[in-house]
Amino acid sequence: MCNISRVFWAFGPAIGAFKHCRPVLSVDGTFLTGKYKGVMLIAVTQDAENECVPIALAIMEKEDTENWGWFLNCIRYFVTMRKYLCLISDWAPGLMSYMPTDLLWRPPYVYHCYCVCHIGTNFMRRYNKKVGIQVKVTAMEV
Repeated sequence: MCNISRVFWAFGPAIGAFKHCRPVLSVDGTFLTGKYKGVMLIAVTQDAENECVPIALAIMEKEDTENWGWFLNCIRYFVTMRKYLCLISDWAPGLMSYMPTDLLWRPPYVYHCYCVCHIGTNFMRRYNKKVGIQVKVTAMEV
């Protein structure tokens, strides 16, 4: 019996397309529900026409520092070694604790930014719905 705890995939056309896209990766995770439990992590970018291009996906048991590190290293190994990448994410604790420990995920290789949509959602959830909506609207106008 095979015990696989995680899987990563990135399709060749997506890897090729990333060479011609903006040097920006947005990463996020979501919990899988239903019959199969776990977490799916995804990395996407945008092309010159502002269309989303999915670059890489991974499925694993849980979202933690070790799994985020594995996912990011798979991106570095299989997808890109570009310098000056901008990585956009939410405040995923596993991601935040891994990035400072790896030189390839710190400047000048990668510059990290927070996703304004996540910031707006967090404002709505914790403080004030009106302020959260205004944060999102303002971010979309920029």
